[in-house]
Amino acid sequence: MTLPRRGSRTVVVDGVTYRWRVRTRPTAAQRTGRSPLGVAVERDDVRGATLVAVLRRLHPGSGGLERTYAVTPREVAAVVREALSAGWTPTHEGPQFAFRPASARVPSRTAEVGPPELTTAVIHELVAARTSRDTLRFGDTQTLTWPGGGRYAGVRIEVSGKDLMDWVRDAERPHVERENANRGGGDPACHLVPADYLPPPQTFRTSRELFGEVPSVEARSFVMEPSDRRLSKTTLLTCSCGVSECEFLLVRISVLPDVVVWSDFESFHRPWVYDLGPFVFDRQEYEAAFG
Repeated sequence: MTLPRRGSRTVVVDGVTYRWRVRTRPTAAQRTGRSPLGVAVERDDVRGATLVAVLRRLHPGSGGLERTYAVTPREVAAVVREALSAGWTPTHEGPQFAFRPASARVPSRTAEVGPPELTTAVIHELVAARTSRDTLRFGDTQTLTWPGGGRYAGVRIEVSGKDLMDWVRDAERPHVERENANRGGGDPACHLVPADYLPPPQTFRTSRELFGEVPSVEARSFVMEPSDRRLSKTTLLTCSCGVSECEFLLVRISVLPDVVVWSDFESFHRPWVYDLGPFVFDRQEYEAAFG
């Protein structure tokens, strides 16, 4: 196996140049999360055995089942040194050297990602500085169907006269465009789509979740520290595939005496910084929207 120069990168380890590459298009097993991310490495100056290092995290094209991280040159260098110590001989031809490095970084679900949360004091200052209030309105029912069968009835949410999906789409578009560009051509089926969510279910209109009283059910489906800030947020939108834990959008809902604030929007599986909100609603009008 010889790595193509196009799509691969070089890294110098102890004075020797290596070429490495991460598979852009995930395999079927990687796409469903059953197989981890792998990186292939070869000597750049001679043709020899290829190192195939299996890392302890998912491929970025796995569908967002959990957080994952990019492979860095520093990490590749550490893997190369460890593989050489384990018997990899990149200067001699032979079969692939499959290797599970101990140095591979394990992603943490409790890592702080995204922008820092607004403190209660900052929220009060924000409310005091705002001369106007946002509005919340529930629109018509949206009934969706899937090609393989199944129906879903969701409710349309408008914030200050604009569909919530459009707000989210505008906030996610730059992140999606950047990630798709980094993946190159690849399989179009693996490309991300901004605001690829279902509208909230009809029962959401009668749920206390919109008053910040119920922590995210979807977030509790994952192993997390009790202090993880995401557990105290409300799940606002869930994945369009119908599996709510696949991808979901969280929001912090702060209920004050006169206002309700939506802030700190966050994708559970992606460390994106959202340019969205905060939205400040008059509390009486907010409660009236629920009838």
